[in-house]
Amino acid sequence: MGYTKLFNEIIMSTIWREPNHVRILWVTMLAIKDRYHVVNASTPGLSDAARISLNECEQALEILSSPDSYSRTKDNEGRRIKKCEGGWIILNGEVYRNKMSLDERREYNRLKQKEYRERDKAIKGRGSVKSCVQSSTQCIHTDTDTDTKDNIIIKPLKQKYSKEFELMWSGYPDRAGSNPKKRAFKAWLARIKEGASEDAMAKGVSRYKVFAKETGKIGSEFVMQAATFLGADENFNSKWDLPKQNPEDIRPRNDSEWIGLGKSINVLPNTGESMPEYIKRINLKLRGK
Repeated sequence: MGYTKLFNEIIMSTIWREPNHVRILWVTMLAIKDRYHVVNASTPGLSDAARISLNECEQALEILSSPDSYSRTKDNEGRRIKKCEGGWIILNGEVYRNKMSLDERREYNRLKQKEYRERDKAIKGRGSVKSCVQSSTQCIHTDTDTDTKDNIIIKPLKQKYSKEFELMWSGYPDRAGSNPKKRAFKAWLARIKEGASEDAMAKGVSRYKVFAKETGKIGSEFVMQAATFLGADENFNSKWDLPKQNPEDIRPRNDSEWIGLGKSINVLPNTGESMPEYIKRINLKLRGK
C-alpha cells in the first residue's frame, strides 16, 4: 500500500483557494501516485476516483497543469502536474518527499519497532532475540532494548530497480571501464519524469547496441556509459545509423579479392596487364576518374 504525507501547510497554499473539485482531484492524485510520482490513470478514471464529474475533472486538470504566479514552488512556473504517457506526473512530488525529515523518519521507525516488540512479546514471551524488517529499513534488537539511537542498528535495503529498467540494462552493450548502474537508473527515472517512455529508451538501447557492434566498439571505452546515454541529451532518441563506407577505404587482402572488386565495378583485367596496373585502374574507377 502506498503512503503519501499530506503537509498541513497545504491549507496556506494557493491550491486551497481553488474550487472544491480542484482540491479534491489534487488530493486524490497525491493519494494514488506511484513512487515515481506518476499518476497512471485516464481522465474518466480520475473522475471516478475523485467522485467528481468528467467536466469538473477536465477543468481541474487544466488548472493544475497551468502556471501559478502565486505558487511558493517556482519550478515549472508553479505548475503542479504535467501530462505524460499513461497519465500525469506530479512535478513537485520529490520536493515534498524530501521534506519528510530524518527526525520524522526516525520517530516513525521507533513507533513501528515498539509496536512489533509488544506484539511479538505477547506471542513468544521475553528473553529471545527478535528481528524485524520494515519497508524502508531493517533492524535487529532484543526485548530489553529501549528505543534509542544507540542500540538500534539501521541497515538500508538494497537498491531496487524496475523490471523495465533491468530488461534494458541486460541488453546494454558492454563497455571497458566503469558503467554505474545507480546513476543510469537515476537518469532513467529523470527521463520518465520529463515524459519519455520506457519503451522509447529500451528501443534506443537496441539501436545503439547494433551500432556499437557493427562499428567494433562493443567492449571498448568508446561505448557510452548508460547514464550518459539516458541523460538529458536523450541519445536514445537518435537513429544510430551506421556510417557509410568510403569506397577508397576498401582494401582487398589479396589478388583474388582485387579481381572480385574490379568485376563488381565493371573493371576487367586486360591481357598481359600486371596486377599493380590493374589495381591502379580499379582505384581510379573508385575515385570516379
